Amino acid sequence: MAYRSISAVQILITILLLLTLEIQAQQWQSQLINIDSSGHLIYFPDNDGFKIPDYSVVGYNGNGFLDIPQNIAVLKSIHPIVGDNTQHIQDALDSIGNLPIQPNGFRGALYLNPGQYHIHGTIYMDKSGVVLYGSGNDTDLVSNTTIYGVGTSQRTLIEMGAGDKYEWWESKVSGTTSNIIDSLVPVGSKSFRVQNSSLYQIGDNIIIYYPFTNNLLAAMDYGGTQGASNWSLSYFNDKAIRYNTRITNISGDTIFTISPVYYTINQSLSQAYIYKYDRSNLVTNVGIEDIRIDMNYSGPYDENHPEECIAFIEAENAWARNCVALHFVRSGFVTKSSNYITIDSCKALDPISQITGSRRYNFEIDRGSQNILMSNCHARHARHSYISDGQSTTAGWVIYNCTSTERHDVAEAHRHWTTGILWDNYLDYGPQNHQHALGLHNRGDWGSVAHGWSSVHAVAWNCDVRGDSPDGKIIIQKPPSAQNYVIGCKGEVINDKPFYAPRGYEEGTDTNLTLNPPSLYLAQLCERLGLSNCNPLTVNTDPFDEKPELTQNKESHFSITVYPNPTSSTLIISSLEKSIKIELFNGFGQLILATKEKKLDLNDLSPGIYHIVAQNQRGFKVAKKFILTR
Repeated sequence: MAYRSISAVQILITILLLLTLEIQAQQWQSQLINIDSSGHLIYFPDNDGFKIPDYSVVGYNGNGFLDIPQNIAVLKSIHPIVGDNTQHIQDALDSIGNLPIQPNGFRGALYLNPGQYHIHGTIYMDKSGVVLYGSGNDTDLVSNTTIYGVGTSQRTLIEMGAGDKYEWWESKVSGTTSNIIDSLVPVGSKSFRVQNSSLYQIGDNIIIYYPFTNNLLAAMDYGGTQGASNWSLSYFNDKAIRYNTRITNISGDTIFTISPVYYTINQSLSQAYIYKYDRSNLVTNVGIEDIRIDMNYSGPYDENHPEECIAFIEAENAWARNCVALHFVRSGFVTKSSNYITIDSCKALDPISQITGSRRYNFEIDRGSQNILMSNCHARHARHSYISDGQSTTAGWVIYNCTSTERHDVAEAHRHWTTGILWDNYLDYGPQNHQHALGLHNRGDWGSVAHGWSSVHAVAWNCDVRGDSPDGKIIIQKPPSAQNYVIGCKGEVINDKPFYAPRGYEEGTDTNLTLNPPSLYLAQLCERLGLSNCNPLTVNTDPFDEKPELTQNKESHFSITVYPNPTSSTLIISSLEKSIKIELFNGFGQLILATKEKKLDLNDLSPGIYHIVAQNQRGFKVAKKFILTR
């Protein structure tokens, strides 16, 4: 008998094949979204024929955190003065706001040097192209910037935008209205036919307007408000389901848009139409970074102090990044009548108020808020840590890689047919005062105006609401004429609270296998932009939970900055620590290198999104994304 020798190469190939099969066995894909052999996303309908929409066109410029400008030119720098600094900061902002807008869309930035700035009123960032930089958001006033609200009046401390929170995109450019002529525009569609496409050009900002009628409300079961006609009247006050989008192409009578409709338009129920939005009052290209916002208060339930820290009101292409908001009555960060907003790497902590309605909405989107991204954020001691208090004018909201702890109620959309929400890698952990952690559900006749169905075509993807408690619950219910989805999440899934409704789509609950893609938002974003390596480590490695008793302990706070970002070859890491360990992860969450060097040579890496995780000697970690380009 002849014996066949086995080469080392064959043994290696066999080992690699077995390892590949093992890795594949540890992963799973949803029945509704698959990644094909070429790495592209493939969508499949559920049993009702609905497909999960593209949620990626959110945040600044529709590209989330990727397009936020870096290092806008600082044209003015000020220090705090004794007493009220409201006018001191306002005058400096206005001096920049009166300058011409440069080709990059910005006028310039104001830099607030370290220290505490007492604010007795409201700071208005109501000029386009103006950015406000601080020196850091920590407690040390020697090297950080604090805006400190003084006084007993409930107000907003920093307001970004034109300020008309009740506009909701009703302003039309005269003569630009045209009916949609398709009998059906399914959820997720980015194209439709119109009666007169000659009224529009590529790049136009349009509103898709789907008016409420008796037939439409009946198909929606009157919004889930228990069918009482007097309650459903509150839906008529909203007038219509609206989608704020841009035209990307025109072919014959067909209009193509950058973002989808998040609810099916059925012309047999109501005639939908579009019009060009009158943008004359919008404030665009405004941002705020590296600032701490705090305020005076008296006692744990006092409400005689500022209500909101940072509010975006009639703003577009705006952002807040690396900001901390504390001790507010209602909201740390809130959007109203605003579009394409990114709130990234921010914290809203420890509101001071009664624990009841219309309070402790740490991260909030209100009416007329669309295409909003909240990424890498952290909430503590909220009632509703992340909440849409908008209505049918609110759509396209992504909560990516955000965390919540010590909350008193459920994170949710709150009322009136909010559509198109993605909870992606949301983590609810720590001691909680309410078992129901995440709600994609019907609130029935709860609330002063019957909240009804609050989430429509919402997805919870790869979320974990068990945290430190095995009792964490996700409420998943199916709206009439629509769907909600829970895919690859950890937590008990129920459908009988606060009112019974049919169960929504559930798949892969509490499995130990890895969902692929781990982040739906990043996968959709990179598919649309043609980027590779688009699924970085999606677990928030350290939510930076600032314990009040540790606020003076410098070693309990740890932060890094990576620059340039995006980069093409070399990445510099700056840190407050003398000795740090740096780990670099690729798009599959795999460790590429671990080093103590503060400069990384990236010439051997392909373009894409990467994560750096840095760890100091006491084990505190922070993760930072960077984009590698060529």
